[in-house]
Amino acid sequence: MAKRTVQRESDIEERYLNDQVLWRATGLAGVVLALLLMAVQWAWPHLFGAGSSLARAVLAGMNLFLIWLVVTSTVRTIHKIRPSVEFWRLYLAGILTALIGVVLKELLWSGGQFLRGGTEGVAFSYKSLLFFTGVALIASTVAHIHLRVRNRRLGQVLELGLIGLIAFLFFHFMR
Repeated sequence: MAKRTVQRESDIEERYLNDQVLWRATGLAGVVLALLLMAVQWAWPHLFGAGSSLARAVLAGMNLFLIWLVVTSTVRTIHKIRPSVEFWRLYLAGILTALIGVVLKELLWSGGQFLRGGTEGVAFSYKSLLFFTGVALIASTVAHIHLRVRNRRLGQVLELGLIGLIAFLFFHFMR
């Protein structure tokens, strides 16, 4: 049986394939995130009521969890498909996934409210966009720790250190 030779991709082909995987996975994950956020936004008041501050806080927690879940799974998927993808491209994919998902959700949700003749205002601001971008950056960093750090204990220490740093910065600047 003849030995098969495997040709290595050229640099241009590798960049092209990395870009294709990045943009397709990011776009698809952004749409999925928008649909999940809209489903939670629609179902939450019907199931638990929307009047209490606890319900709003749990809704915000669910939104953060969904962003965390979709961003980390997007970064892991891109890394699994193309292990040679650059470090910064994975961060870009995580941030773009959150941005696409949040902006698309707000556009679709506000458009649906407008078409139904609702008087509910748009609850979207640039501060919330920056906040969700920060959440995506943190989720991408945690996904990178899990993907690139081989020593499990070191990865856990880095993850706890990152969470501790974020908690410290949050409480320091929120006084």
